[in-house]
Amino acid sequence: MILSGEHTKKLPTAGSTGAPYREMMERIEITPEMRARILEHVQQADLSPDQAAREQKKVTIFAGRRKYVGMAAGLVVLIAACAVMPAVLTKNGDQNPDQTPEGNTQAVWDYQEYDSVQALSAQMGYEVSDLKGLPFEPQTVVYASIGTDLAQIEYETDDRSVCYRKSSGTEENSGDYNQYEKIDTVSVGDAQVELRGSKDGYVLAVWTDGVYAYSLSFSQAQPEDVWMQLLETNITPDEEK
Repeated sequence: MILSGEHTKKLPTAGSTGAPYREMMERIEITPEMRARILEHVQQADLSPDQAAREQKKVTIFAGRRKYVGMAAGLVVLIAACAVMPAVLTKNGDQNPDQTPEGNTQAVWDYQEYDSVQALSAQMGYEVSDLKGLPFEPQTVVYASIGTDLAQIEYETDDRSVCYRKSSGTEENSGDYNQYEKIDTVSVGDAQVELRGSKDGYVLAVWTDGVYAYSLSFSQAQPEDVWMQLLETNITPDEEK
Protein backbone atom coordinates (compact mmCIF):
# COMPACT_ATOMS: atom_id res chain seq x y z
CA MET A 1 0.00 0.00 0.00
CA ILE A 2 1.40 3.44 -0.93
CA LEU A 3 0.69 6.40 1.36
CA SER A 4 0.98 10.00 0.28
CA GLY A 5 1.04 13.42 1.87
CA GLU A 6 1.08 13.67 5.63
CA HIS A 7 0.61 9.92 6.03
CA THR A 8 4.00 9.19 4.44
CA LYS A 9 6.86 8.62 6.87
CA LYS A 10 10.42 8.65 5.56
CA LEU A 11 12.55 5.82 6.87
CA PRO A 12 16.08 6.59 8.12
CA THR A 13 18.91 5.74 5.71
CA ALA A 14 22.59 5.05 6.15
CA GLY A 15 23.33 8.69 5.47
CA SER A 16 20.83 10.05 7.99
CA THR A 17 22.11 12.26 10.79
CA GLY A 18 18.95 12.46 12.82
CA ALA A 19 18.98 11.63 16.55
CA PRO A 20 16.61 8.63 16.24
CA TYR A 21 18.94 6.97 13.75
CA ARG A 22 22.02 7.55 15.90
CA GLU A 23 20.23 6.18 18.93
CA MET A 24 19.20 3.06 17.02
CA MET A 25 22.73 2.40 15.76
CA GLU A 26 24.20 2.89 19.22
CA ARG A 27 22.00 0.12 20.61
CA ILE A 28 23.29 -2.48 18.13
CA GLU A 29 25.89 -4.78 19.66
CA ILE A 30 27.83 -7.46 17.74
CA THR A 31 29.33 -10.13 19.92
CA PRO A 32 32.45 -12.09 18.91
CA GLU A 33 30.25 -15.15 18.24
CA MET A 34 27.96 -13.15 15.92
CA ARG A 35 30.99 -11.71 14.09
CA ALA A 36 32.42 -15.20 13.59
CA ARG A 37 29.15 -16.53 12.16
CA ILE A 38 28.80 -13.57 9.79
CA LEU A 39 32.35 -14.02 8.49
CA GLU A 40 31.78 -17.76 8.07
CA HIS A 41 28.65 -17.18 5.93
CA VAL A 42 30.44 -14.59 3.82
CA GLN A 43 33.33 -16.99 3.20
CA GLN A 44 30.96 -19.83 2.23
CA ALA A 45 28.82 -17.70 -0.05
CA ASP A 46 29.43 -18.13 -3.83
CA LEU A 47 29.49 -14.58 -5.14
CA SER A 48 30.77 -15.48 -8.59
CA PRO A 49 28.97 -14.21 -11.74
CA ASP A 50 27.96 -17.81 -12.63
CA GLN A 51 26.15 -18.20 -9.32
CA ALA A 52 24.41 -14.87 -9.81
CA ALA A 53 23.25 -16.03 -13.22
CA ARG A 54 21.97 -19.28 -11.72
CA GLU A 55 20.02 -17.37 -9.10
CA GLN A 56 18.53 -15.17 -11.80
CA LYS A 57 17.61 -18.27 -13.79
CA LYS A 58 15.81 -19.70 -10.77
CA VAL A 59 13.73 -16.56 -10.48
CA THR A 60 12.97 -16.59 -14.20
CA ILE A 61 11.88 -20.21 -14.18
CA PHE A 62 9.65 -19.65 -11.20
CA ALA A 63 8.02 -16.67 -12.89
CA GLY A 64 7.41 -18.80 -15.96
CA ARG A 65 5.86 -21.52 -13.84
CA ARG A 66 3.47 -19.04 -12.31
CA LYS A 67 2.27 -18.21 -15.81
CA TYR A 68 1.71 -21.85 -16.67
CA VAL A 69 -0.01 -22.45 -13.35
CA GLY A 70 -2.49 -19.76 -14.33
CA MET A 71 -2.94 -21.35 -17.75
CA ALA A 72 -3.45 -24.75 -16.15
CA ALA A 73 -6.07 -23.33 -13.82
CA GLY A 74 -7.90 -21.87 -16.82
CA LEU A 75 -7.71 -25.23 -18.57
CA VAL A 76 -9.22 -26.96 -15.55
CA VAL A 77 -12.14 -24.52 -15.66
CA LEU A 78 -12.60 -25.17 -19.39
CA ILE A 79 -12.54 -28.95 -18.92
CA ALA A 80 -15.06 -28.68 -16.12
CA ALA A 81 -17.35 -26.59 -18.32
CA CYS A 82 -17.12 -29.14 -21.13
CA ALA A 83 -17.84 -31.95 -18.71
CA VAL A 84 -21.10 -30.43 -17.56
CA MET A 85 -22.22 -29.12 -20.97
CA PRO A 86 -24.78 -31.53 -22.49
CA ALA A 87 -23.64 -33.36 -25.59
CA VAL A 88 -26.27 -32.33 -28.08
CA LEU A 89 -24.69 -33.73 -31.21
CA THR A 90 -24.43 -37.31 -32.44
CA LYS A 91 -21.61 -38.71 -34.57
CA ASN A 92 -23.47 -37.65 -37.71
CA GLY A 93 -23.95 -34.10 -36.48
CA ASP A 94 -27.61 -34.59 -35.55
CA GLN A 95 -29.17 -33.28 -32.40
CA ASN A 96 -29.18 -35.74 -29.59
CA PRO A 97 -32.73 -37.06 -29.36
CA ASP A 98 -32.84 -36.17 -25.66
CA GLN A 99 -31.52 -32.60 -25.93
CA THR A 100 -32.30 -29.44 -27.88
CA PRO A 101 -30.37 -26.17 -27.93
CA GLU A 102 -33.18 -24.39 -26.02
CA GLY A 103 -31.86 -25.16 -22.54
CA ASN A 104 -34.27 -27.31 -20.60
CA THR A 105 -36.69 -27.91 -23.47
CA GLN A 106 -36.48 -31.56 -24.45
CA ALA A 107 -37.68 -33.28 -27.60
CA VAL A 108 -37.63 -37.06 -27.55
CA TRP A 109 -36.56 -38.48 -30.90
CA ASP A 110 -37.40 -42.14 -30.94
CA TYR A 111 -34.62 -44.33 -32.31
CA GLN A 112 -35.65 -47.87 -33.12
CA GLU A 113 -33.76 -50.69 -34.84
CA TYR A 114 -35.26 -53.43 -37.03
CA ASP A 115 -34.10 -56.82 -38.20
CA SER A 116 -34.75 -56.24 -41.91
CA VAL A 117 -35.36 -53.58 -44.51
CA GLN A 118 -38.89 -54.92 -44.93
CA ALA A 119 -39.65 -54.32 -41.26
CA LEU A 120 -38.19 -50.82 -41.54
CA SER A 121 -40.36 -50.07 -44.59
CA ALA A 122 -43.47 -51.32 -42.79
CA GLN A 123 -42.75 -49.01 -39.87
CA MET A 124 -42.07 -45.96 -42.04
CA GLY A 125 -45.08 -46.41 -44.31
CA TYR A 126 -42.99 -46.00 -47.46
CA GLU A 127 -40.57 -48.27 -49.29
CA VAL A 128 -36.95 -48.30 -48.15
CA SER A 129 -34.48 -50.29 -50.24
CA ASP A 130 -31.03 -51.68 -49.46
CA LEU A 131 -28.17 -50.07 -51.31
CA LYS A 132 -26.67 -52.04 -54.18
CA GLY A 133 -23.14 -51.89 -55.56
CA LEU A 134 -21.28 -50.78 -52.46
CA PRO A 135 -17.49 -50.58 -52.96
CA PHE A 136 -16.97 -52.95 -50.00
CA GLU A 137 -18.66 -55.94 -48.44
CA PRO A 138 -20.37 -54.83 -45.20
CA GLN A 139 -19.87 -56.92 -42.08
CA THR A 140 -22.88 -55.45 -40.31
CA VAL A 141 -26.05 -53.72 -41.49
CA VAL A 142 -28.23 -51.74 -39.08
CA TYR A 143 -31.78 -50.77 -40.03
CA ALA A 144 -33.27 -47.97 -37.94
CA SER A 145 -35.93 -45.31 -37.76
CA ILE A 146 -35.30 -41.90 -36.20
CA GLY A 147 -38.45 -40.12 -35.21
CA THR A 148 -41.52 -40.79 -37.31
CA ASP A 149 -40.32 -40.13 -40.84
CA LEU A 150 -36.55 -40.75 -41.11
CA ALA A 151 -35.27 -44.15 -42.19
CA GLN A 152 -31.58 -44.98 -41.85
CA ILE A 153 -29.42 -47.90 -42.96
CA GLU A 154 -25.80 -48.18 -41.87
CA TYR A 155 -23.34 -50.50 -43.59
CA GLU A 156 -20.13 -51.09 -41.65
CA THR A 157 -16.80 -52.89 -41.68
CA ASP A 158 -13.88 -52.56 -39.27
CA ASP A 159 -12.46 -49.52 -41.06
CA ARG A 160 -15.25 -47.93 -43.10
CA SER A 161 -18.96 -47.26 -43.12
CA VAL A 162 -21.78 -45.87 -45.20
CA CYS A 163 -24.94 -44.19 -43.89
CA TYR A 164 -28.00 -44.03 -46.14
CA ARG A 165 -31.07 -42.01 -45.22
CA LYS A 166 -34.53 -41.44 -46.65
CA SER A 167 -37.28 -39.22 -45.27
CA SER A 168 -40.58 -37.77 -46.40
CA GLY A 169 -40.45 -34.23 -47.73
CA THR A 170 -37.66 -32.35 -49.46
CA GLU A 171 -35.67 -30.99 -46.51
CA GLU A 172 -32.09 -32.24 -46.27
CA ASN A 173 -31.75 -35.08 -43.76
CA SER A 174 -27.99 -35.74 -43.69
CA GLY A 175 -27.46 -34.04 -40.34
CA ASP A 176 -24.01 -33.04 -41.64
CA TYR A 177 -23.43 -29.31 -41.27
CA ASN A 178 -19.71 -29.27 -41.99
CA GLN A 179 -18.30 -26.71 -44.40
CA TYR A 180 -16.81 -28.48 -47.42
CA GLU A 181 -14.21 -27.01 -49.73
CA LYS A 182 -15.56 -28.79 -52.78
CA ILE A 183 -19.25 -28.94 -53.73
CA ASP A 184 -20.44 -30.16 -57.13
CA THR A 185 -23.81 -31.01 -58.63
CA VAL A 186 -24.25 -33.99 -60.93
CA SER A 187 -27.25 -35.29 -62.83
CA VAL A 188 -28.32 -38.83 -62.12
CA GLY A 189 -31.50 -39.79 -63.96
CA ASP A 190 -33.99 -37.08 -63.10
CA ALA A 191 -32.25 -36.12 -59.86
CA GLN A 192 -29.76 -33.34 -59.22
CA VAL A 193 -27.32 -34.72 -56.68
CA GLU A 194 -25.06 -32.45 -54.68
CA LEU A 195 -21.68 -34.00 -53.87
CA ARG A 196 -19.63 -32.54 -51.02
CA GLY A 197 -16.04 -33.19 -50.06
CA SER A 198 -12.51 -32.05 -50.75
CA LYS A 199 -9.73 -32.52 -53.27
CA ASP A 200 -9.32 -36.06 -51.90
CA GLY A 201 -12.85 -37.03 -52.91
CA TYR A 202 -16.46 -36.75 -51.80
CA VAL A 203 -17.93 -37.96 -48.51
CA LEU A 204 -21.56 -36.86 -48.82
CA ALA A 205 -24.34 -36.82 -51.40
CA VAL A 206 -27.78 -35.22 -50.93
CA TRP A 207 -30.75 -35.10 -53.28
CA THR A 208 -34.53 -35.13 -53.50
CA ASP A 209 -37.09 -36.42 -55.96
CA GLY A 210 -39.69 -33.88 -54.90
CA VAL A 211 -41.45 -36.34 -52.57
CA TYR A 212 -38.61 -37.77 -50.48
CA ALA A 213 -35.21 -36.51 -49.39
CA TYR A 214 -32.13 -38.72 -49.56
CA SER A 215 -28.58 -38.59 -48.24
CA LEU A 216 -25.63 -40.91 -48.54
CA SER A 217 -22.40 -40.47 -46.58
CA PHE A 218 -19.08 -42.31 -46.50
CA SER A 219 -16.72 -42.37 -43.54
CA GLN A 220 -13.85 -42.03 -46.04
CA ALA A 221 -13.64 -39.87 -49.14
CA GLN A 222 -14.43 -41.61 -52.44
CA PRO A 223 -13.56 -40.53 -56.00
CA GLU A 224 -16.30 -39.27 -58.31
CA ASP A 225 -16.44 -42.45 -60.41
CA VAL A 226 -17.24 -44.56 -57.33
CA TRP A 227 -20.00 -42.12 -56.39
CA MET A 228 -21.47 -42.04 -59.89
CA GLN A 229 -21.59 -45.81 -60.14
CA LEU A 230 -23.27 -46.11 -56.75
CA LEU A 231 -25.77 -43.33 -57.41
CA GLU A 232 -26.70 -44.55 -60.88
CA THR A 233 -27.28 -48.03 -59.46
CA ASN A 234 -29.57 -46.87 -56.67
CA ILE A 235 -31.46 -43.80 -57.92
CA THR A 236 -34.65 -44.90 -59.64
CA PRO A 237 -35.86 -42.74 -62.56
CA ASP A 238 -39.32 -41.23 -62.12
CA GLU A 239 -40.90 -43.37 -64.83
CA GLU A 240 -39.85 -46.54 -63.03
CA LYS A 241 -41.36 -45.58 -59.68
